Amino acid sequence: MNVGIVTYHCAPNYGAMLQCTALQTVVEKAGHHAVVVDYEPDYLVQVNNLFFSPFVYAKKVADCYEDRPVWYRLIRGTLGFFKALWENALFFKRWRTARKFNRFMKRHMHLSPRAATKDALARCTPELDALLCGSDQIWNPLVSGNGLDPVYFGDFTPERTAVYSYAASICKLEKVDVDDLGRLSARLKEISLREESTARWFTEQLDRPARTDVDPTLLLTREDYAALEEPVKTQGDYVLIYTLPNPASRKLIEETVLQLLREHPDLKVIDISYAKVSALCKLDCYRFVPYLSPGEFLSYIKNARCVVTNSFHGVALSIVYEKVFWTAVHSKLGVRATDLLKALSLDDRIVTDPAEHAGETVDYAAARPHLQAAREQSMEYLNQILGAHQDAE
Repeated sequence: MNVGIVTYHCAPNYGAMLQCTALQTVVEKAGHHAVVVDYEPDYLVQVNNLFFSPFVYAKKVADCYEDRPVWYRLIRGTLGFFKALWENALFFKRWRTARKFNRFMKRHMHLSPRAATKDALARCTPELDALLCGSDQIWNPLVSGNGLDPVYFGDFTPERTAVYSYAASICKLEKVDVDDLGRLSARLKEISLREESTARWFTEQLDRPARTDVDPTLLLTREDYAALEEPVKTQGDYVLIYTLPNPASRKLIEETVLQLLREHPDLKVIDISYAKVSALCKLDCYRFVPYLSPGEFLSYIKNARCVVTNSFHGVALSIVYEKVFWTAVHSKLGVRATDLLKALSLDDRIVTDPAEHAGETVDYAAARPHLQAAREQSMEYLNQILGAHQDAE
């Protein structure tokens, strides 16, 4: 049975690429042939361009401080403008990163012919028996070109293709046009979302049942990820930092790492974020290691003594590898990590006061049954929808 997957698979983002690869792996382990729909619309290409538009980047930086006064946002935006100019001077480093991501994608994903529009997809995508929409933020209107993209609801497939969502995420509920969401989601036979809070909202707004399922990265085990890992050079115990741009949570991360270093002065610090953590970069033990491949990203998490992150996928993969970790909740995207940690009874790993952070042991013995139950529930859903369609044929 040919099963398509349409998601954010091509972004130079570790979580995006790994969640797609994980879902493909799970579908194939269930005995189906998986095809990743190679959809690269203009709005994604522009965001992932090797050259930054200083004006676009300045606006993105200013938007990170939407709760601050206008004058403060203006200053930050201006600094962002000049940072974009500097980043453009680092073109070759980003080009090297893009090559790593493209190599990983071509090595591990089974891609359909590339297309940039819905009409082109309809012409070039191979015949699919079923299509899975998800995971990741495919229904976040701020990511998908300032509106919901019909492609991520299977609108490019013929009626005979059964369309389902799997652990789709919306995140910015207040930005969603509910009428558009209802119209587009009518094409889907079943609705599976990633966050419990989003599923409740969806049911209330559209009067249609929605279930929750785990992010695909949580469906694989450490043993499964061994096939994707790539070698990295590390020496000694280190705390790994992986942060996304978000001033409030990054500040908590800085303070948490400094507290860890006061308690364990022998620890090294490896930072694999997209930008240096400024309060730490002058320390002798600090090493900034950007421009990784997804496989190298996995290896740095696997080999770390502990992880400090504000990233959902940083949290998810720390759990898979059963690492000691702390997370500072991202002020805009934190609902994803919060829902996951509550479901696994690991919400004590959320840092609110670095001086009183949770201990250096994580109760994985208590978390494992919750994670295993969530995995089994999600696998049952996938087997049910794909198996039911196969029987109907």
